[in-house]
Amino acid sequence: MKTLKVHSNQGVYDIYIGEHILSILDDVINPMDIDSICIVTDSNTEEFLPKFFYELKNLNIPISTVSFSAGEENKNPETLLYLLSEFANKNLTRHSLLIALGGGVVGDITGFAASVYMRGISFIQIPTTLMAMVDSSVGGKTGVDLPEGKNLIGSFYSPKAVIADVSFLKSLPDREVKAGLAEVVKYVGLGVKSLYEPLLSMDYEEIIYQSCKKKADVVTKDFLDNGERQFLNFGHTFAHAIEKYYKYTRLNHGEAVAIGIRLAIEAGISLGFTDVKCKDYFEELFSKLGISTKLEIPVIDIIPLMVGDKKNTVDAINLILLKDIGEPRIVPITEKRLKEIFR
Repeated sequence: MKTLKVHSNQGVYDIYIGEHILSILDDVINPMDIDSICIVTDSNTEEFLPKFFYELKNLNIPISTVSFSAGEENKNPETLLYLLSEFANKNLTRHSLLIALGGGVVGDITGFAASVYMRGISFIQIPTTLMAMVDSSVGGKTGVDLPEGKNLIGSFYSPKAVIADVSFLKSLPDREVKAGLAEVVKYVGLGVKSLYEPLLSMDYEEIIYQSCKKKADVVTKDFLDNGERQFLNFGHTFAHAIEKYYKYTRLNHGEAVAIGIRLAIEAGISLGFTDVKCKDYFEELFSKLGISTKLEIPVIDIIPLMVGDKKNTVDAINLILLKDIGEPRIVPITEKRLKEIFR
């Protein structure tokens, strides 16, 4: 088992990475001053609940569950209010613990619910997808979507621990695995070149460890996302707009990120900012991983949807572009100029 510590302005927490490591739950939870546990899942991860009741059987405190329909389209205020009402109906208190058991949607909405229920209760992230293990479960960003854009309601709220059990990945369809790998390619672009070989050999523990280490390093320096942490959105300004265009149904987040990375590289090259060899580098890597970067609609159709991105200023879209591998920058560009590039 590998471990990492994440430092934030809300304290320090541990990430545990390994295979079949859920037995550490007792050791993680025992030191906490809690009076009950509620496990939050969705329809994709309800099947794992018996395993958790078995692992938690020695705690001698009430354990309840709440579930909602899977899918990014359900990461919305309506689901949030449903969860909060369920917490109240189950008599959760300020000393209760939430366990987010699922992918990024479950982790994001459970974390946000934890941050606002009774003005903040404790939660643990137990990601079950590669995407969540390498990215969304780490760093304390929580949130829900609005029709106007992704994660426009949210908070910075750190978990008490993250347990990334690699054995969950065995149940994932190939499409979901590739979605997670696309997110990892982002870290390669940000300079973690040592991820290249683990990606090709599918060494999941090493992939998760190196990805989380990079994110933990960035979060420690910029927890509130005012500077360097924005680099972690490389490819995501395009990706979020693509997801919104398809109403979060046709492409998953990783598929949109892969396309977004390609478009960010092409935009950077068109602006004379990005080294042209980056295009071949990423094309080769995505090809080796079997990940498509094809967008089936004109790029200019998604550009108006980029205006609501959280990184933007009033008069500019702030793209994360690469000068070269490991050299990300925030580059402001107007909507008009971006349309000219892709027209």
